Amino acid sequence: MDSIIGFFKRNPQYNVSRISGIETKGLTKKLESDEKIKETFSLASDYIDSIFLEKDPNILRVFFDRELKKIASRDLNIMPKRLMLNGACYPGNKKLFVDTGGTFYICERFGKRLPIGDVFNGLREDSIMKSIEDFTLIRNNVCTGGCWAQRLCTPCIQSSKDSAQEISEEGLEQLCISNQAQLLTSIAIYAILANKSTTMLKNYLSSLKFK
Repeated sequence: MDSIIGFFKRNPQYNVSRISGIETKGLTKKLESDEKIKETFSLASDYIDSIFLEKDPNILRVFFDRELKKIASRDLNIMPKRLMLNGACYPGNKKLFVDTGGTFYICERFGKRLPIGDVFNGLREDSIMKSIEDFTLIRNNVCTGGCWAQRLCTPCIQSSKDSAQEISEEGLEQLCISNQAQLLTSIAIYAILANKSTTMLKNYLSSLKFK
């Protein structure tokens, strides 16, 4: 991670919108959680220091800006009893994953799960609606049981994939700990900035720009 950050700091001409972590599902060797936490807090510390010094956090923005804005602009209304697709794209609307046989799938991160049509007959609305209904059921069973992060956590359908080439509650639960850890880091950053200077926080949040 240090090498990646160093490269983009030395080459500011490259614009980076996001750096994604390694997909941990299905790994035969699990990543060490202590090392991951230590690395995250080190990056968060550098991010906060840059803001306090009124410097552009540069590449560190891609790790924290999105979650920080999510906290600042969170919906303060009472949570609905039934959670829907917030955070997830509508299958087949913006992108598709197509295999060599011409079958359509939801996205490239999903692999050959939940086919939703093919190049010969187009999209199948019944398959799309079933995938939405199945994910909505999974999310409501997993997320509405008192999880403190449900207001800020926005999983998509592929978040619930499992090793059996399906989607399931178990598949979604595998991401809960890492998602909560990321949110806790972002909440800590938000609180530190807010306690230091409300004006500073407002000024920085107003500078956040997303496509």
